[in-house]
Amino acid sequence: MLVSLLAVSARADAIPHMGCFEVASRRHNVELGLLVAVAAVESNWQADARSSAGAHGIMQIRWPLTARHMGARRVAELYNPCLNIDIGAAYLAELGTRYSGDERMMLAAYNYGPTRLRDFRDVPDSVRGYIDRVLAARNHLAGDRLTVDSEGCGFRGVDGGEYVWLRGPGGQLYRRVTEDGTRRALECEA
Repeated sequence: MLVSLLAVSARADAIPHMGCFEVASRRHNVELGLLVAVAAVESNWQADARSSAGAHGIMQIRWPLTARHMGARRVAELYNPCLNIDIGAAYLAELGTRYSGDERMMLAAYNYGPTRLRDFRDVPDSVRGYIDRVLAARNHLAGDRLTVDSEGCGFRGVDGGEYVWLRGPGGQLYRRVTEDGTRRALECEA
């Protein structure tokens, strides 16, 4: 829990490897805030992090199953921060597709493993806590880094959730859920 608190209190402009996060976010169409928040909770942005569960690097990619599935050949590759971030973004994108954009299921599967989950009822309380920490970190970081795009638009999805386009300091646009935690691939017309 201390690692999560430290990560969330960091200013967004002090996030290590931010360029790598931005590239991976665009490359895999994963919301930048979500990608950075996962790394904050997983490793506090520490490129040399290693868990007792065999997860490595900034995005805590599990060796060998997840890493090899995502194309890593050697565990040493997981300590290259940009490669690790790219693998994590690709994996999040894959999980997003698998769970039809359900952000909570995507995060649950990232943390707990997709083969252990059929639906949200299968998610244990500890993993629900992980989801809450990631979403809280994203919201905190969004407050530091992103502003509402005055030229964009907000809209309500078919599921009733509110969605808004946000603009980052470099002009990039990002999707972010404002209420229910799910994310759907919907179009926004200004």
